[in-house]
Amino acid sequence: MILLHVILLFRFLRGSRDASMFRDQIFDVFIADLDRSLRDMGIPDTSVGRRVREMARNFYGRAKAYDEALDGQKELKDVVHRNLFGTVNPTDYHLSSMVRYILDSENFLKKFDFKQIETIYTAFPDISSTIKLQDIDASDA
Repeated sequence: MILLHVILLFRFLRGSRDASMFRDQIFDVFIADLDRSLRDMGIPDTSVGRRVREMARNFYGRAKAYDEALDGQKELKDVVHRNLFGTVNPTDYHLSSMVRYILDSENFLKKFDFKQIETIYTAFPDISSTIKLQDIDASDA
């Protein structure tokens, strides 16, 4: 989910020249967090750099897939299934809900300009407004 939100934020920021430094700072924090997380999981220092580079390549691949889907070149549902759920077989409800959340998030971001994004508490809608926990059957989880 972190990747998804970073990708959506980068899509929003890409149209603004003023946002370039902010986008770079977010990416630096994102990479530093990947590095720290790997170290916290006990990955040896000698392997961290290689793994972070691999994760960054995966990020760019996913970003391209989401861009193509959100620009209408691919089916968003297929991209979400492959990139968000991976090997898990989601129900149609979960898949459709995540597609709706992604589209709602992109539309939510369009309400702001770059200067507002720097100062607001959250740039994304509350996911519980899209996916209601009481609608999820315990056997689905």
